[in-house]
Amino acid sequence: MAKFQYEDVDSRLHRFWEAHPDGRVLTQLLHHDEQRVVVRAEIWRDGAQMLPDGSGLAEEVRAGRINETWAVENCETSAVGRALANLGMSPKGARPSTTEMGKKDRQASEPPPVPPNPVKAARQALAGELPAGLVDTSALRDRLNGLAPSERGQVRAVLEAMQVALPIPATMEADTLRDLEAAVDRELGENQ
Repeated sequence: MAKFQYEDVDSRLHRFWEAHPDGRVLTQLLHHDEQRVVVRAEIWRDGAQMLPDGSGLAEEVRAGRINETWAVENCETSAVGRALANLGMSPKGARPSTTEMGKKDRQASEPPPVPPNPVKAARQALAGELPAGLVDTSALRDRLNGLAPSERGQVRAVLEAMQVALPIPATMEADTLRDLEAAVDRELGENQ
């Protein structure tokens, strides 16, 4: 039995963009806490389509050499890799697994030193006081993540029309958040 030739996510993603220059890749952080991270990736061959052609989920545990600091980044890459595999962009029989995700290595008991993580520093800064005028958007993001796919698409269209950067940032000005919440309420109220 011949072994498959491994192809990493970066190579497959470049191959995807070559084959589908009008495509779209969207990742969404579904869960993160001090213990674990869950990311969903959706991929469209044609970015104008409403529904994705493929999706993938990944989970990482915040432990070990790499994931203690880089769990979000590794989880996002794993989710994209799974979505690409679901589109058929992996060698036959080569589905993303512990080999691709390197979980055994990333969860080794004795971590070597890792470089400082600017994302972690930003999270720690946000855990304290927010700069004047900014508010946390987690309640709105959680609400949107809990919507049915059809409702999520309707709200996404409204937010894009309002020129809101997606995914919604962790903080924003209080007035902007109120406007977004009102727009979401109007959209969902009209469709219920």
